[in-house]
Amino acid sequence: MDRLNIQAHKNAIGSSDEFVMESFCTLDKMPFIVNDLLTAEVWKTNVLPLMMEEVAKLSTIKSYMCVYHEASVCNLLEVMLYHKTACESSEDALVELIDYCYRKFLHLQCNAEMYAKNRDQCLNDPKKKLNFTPVQDLEHNVKEIEFNSAMICFSIIRFICDHI
Repeated sequence: MDRLNIQAHKNAIGSSDEFVMESFCTLDKMPFIVNDLLTAEVWKTNVLPLMMEEVAKLSTIKSYMCVYHEASVCNLLEVMLYHKTACESSEDALVELIDYCYRKFLHLQCNAEMYAKNRDQCLNDPKKKLNFTPVQDLEHNVKEIEFNSAMICFSIIRFICDHI
């Protein structure tokens, strides 16, 4: 999914044939992407807290990629939903996607101070991040990815509203 995301961005930036988006729309796979996004969200919300220490013991890259998948899929949806074709082929999954965005907005509003503190913590003293334990580093990455996903949701909702 990450490679498809990168290719979709290259196509969009280069104003070339957007074959990634067209393939997902033609083969009716847009609901699959939304389902993958929701699965990643559920895993991060319900399973990761139970396995935080075990996941943090993995290498930093592996633990980061576990939580980055949600942001990557969210970003892929953002690129594809720029086109009306992708919105139309999403069908009923669009309702689930709007619900996902709503949850991200609520989480963002309820935890605004935590996100500001998380950001300031590393901006004010970058050396402090070097002393993080693996669990603290993973928690920091989860908060950062959660914030970025919420920001992407603003674009997703805008594109959906544009195509209604």
